[in-house]
Amino acid sequence: MIRCRFSAHIFFVFSLASGCGFRTAAPSGDFESVKAKAHKLFTEGKYAEALGPAQETVLLAKAKYGNDSPELADCIAGVGRIQASLGKPAEAVIAFDQAVEIFRRAKVTGPQLAMPIIWSASNLQGMKKYDLAEDRYLAGIKVLNDVGDENSFELISAAVDYAGLKIVRGTPNEADDFLQMALKALKLSPESPPNIYCRTLNNLGEIRYLRGDYQDALNYYQQALEMALEKIPNEERMIGVFRKNVKNAKGKLSR
Repeated sequence: MIRCRFSAHIFFVFSLASGCGFRTAAPSGDFESVKAKAHKLFTEGKYAEALGPAQETVLLAKAKYGNDSPELADCIAGVGRIQASLGKPAEAVIAFDQAVEIFRRAKVTGPQLAMPIIWSASNLQGMKKYDLAEDRYLAGIKVLNDVGDENSFELISAAVDYAGLKIVRGTPNEADDFLQMALKALKLSPESPPNIYCRTLNNLGEIRYLRGDYQDALNYYQQALEMALEKIPNEERMIGVFRKNVKNAKGKLSR
C-alpha cells in the first residue's frame, strides 16, 4: 500500500464570487443540461468555451442544492480544471481549495475529495510553490489511503505525481519508494491508463540516471518508450521526451 507521512494543511475558504472568475449574474439554464454542455466542451478541449457554462453550473448548483452541497463542490472543481487547462493555475488553486472545503463540510471522502486536493498540488507545483504542493499531494494521498483501495487509479496517479515533485526537489530516494510501489500497483491494474505506466517507468529511469546508474536508467527509459509507441502513439511530446532520455543514457554508456 502507498503510505506516506502526512503533514496537515489548512485550506482557506473563498467567496463564490472571488478570484476564480465565477459569474455573478442570475443563472438561467437547466442544471443538468448546462453541466453536460460544459463537460462536452471540456472533453473536446474547448476550454475557453467551456468556462462560461461551467461557471453557470456553480450558480445553478448553489441555487438548487445549497452552499454546502457536494454538487456545488463538484461544479467548482470543474471550473478549476478548466482554469488549469487555460493556463491560470492561481485561479485553479482557489477553485480546488474551495471545492475541498465544501466537500469536507458535506463529509465527502474518497476520490471525490482527494482529486481536487491533488489537482491543487499539481498547479502549485507548476507555480514552483513546492512546499504547498507537497502538503497537498500528501493530504490527497492520505485521503485515498484511508479508503483502502491501494490499486486505485487515483492513488497510483497521485503517487507518481508526488514522486515527480520529489525528483524536482532533489530527493530521488524518497521518489523511488513511491514509484516502486506505484509500479507494483500498476502491474496489478491492467486497466490503468498507459500514460501513467509510461511516466512511472520513465521517472524510475530518471532517478537512476541522476545516480549515475546509466544502464538501469536506459532499461527503464526503453521500457517507457516501447510502451508509449505501442499504447499511446499520438502522445508525440511524451514520446519525444522518452527518445531524448534513451539517447542521453546511451551517450553516457558510450563514453
